[in-house]
Amino acid sequence: MRFWATSRPGVRCARSTTGGRPFIEFPPSIAVGEAPPLFVIGDNGEAQLVNYRVAGRYYVVDRLFGAAELRLGGKKQQVVRIASVQPKRRKGK
Repeated sequence: MRFWATSRPGVRCARSTTGGRPFIEFPPSIAVGEAPPLFVIGDNGEAQLVNYRVAGRYYVVDRLFGAAELRLGGKKQQVVRIASVQPKRRKGK
């Protein structure tokens, strides 16, 4: 699994190392609240709406990304930033 760091506890993002699609896991409370749209941050720094599927409390994203944001709200948006992190290498490898 390859993981991304998020700016909000309880929201996890990972991708299978066998080439699977990235997925974002939400806390169980997402079932009774409003779900935020997902934006991928492009090479130019602009947010782009991306396709994803909702499966229970998971988003399954249609493409790989280096950085993304979950945004909720109007003028005062709540933003959760998701950024790719490199896995730590084990000594001797």
